[in-house]
Amino acid sequence: MHEISQILGSTAMGPGIGVFALATAAVTPRTGLILPRWLAFVTVVIGVLLLTPVSRVPEVPGASLVLITLIIAVMLLRTPVEERPPGNRPAGG
Repeated sequence: MHEISQILGSTAMGPGIGVFALATAAVTPRTGLILPRWLAFVTVVIGVLLLTPVSRVPEVPGASLVLITLIIAVMLLRTPVEERPPGNRPAGG
């Protein structure tokens, strides 16, 4: 059982991450909130690359997932937090 899950997991990981990358890139031009537009095009290239046989190399899907997640995390952390208006505070604070 363990070997079957390892084989299916490594085979399906590339296209799964590719679909994740393409979905993230598809949302970006409509909202502009997740990634800058130039980075959406890079994400499209990564997503399409992961739908090809290149994704069979085990390091490619893992590295691309780490890269995309790291870039999104840094972009979200760099955006300033808008302050809430005085009447819109949570109940405990």
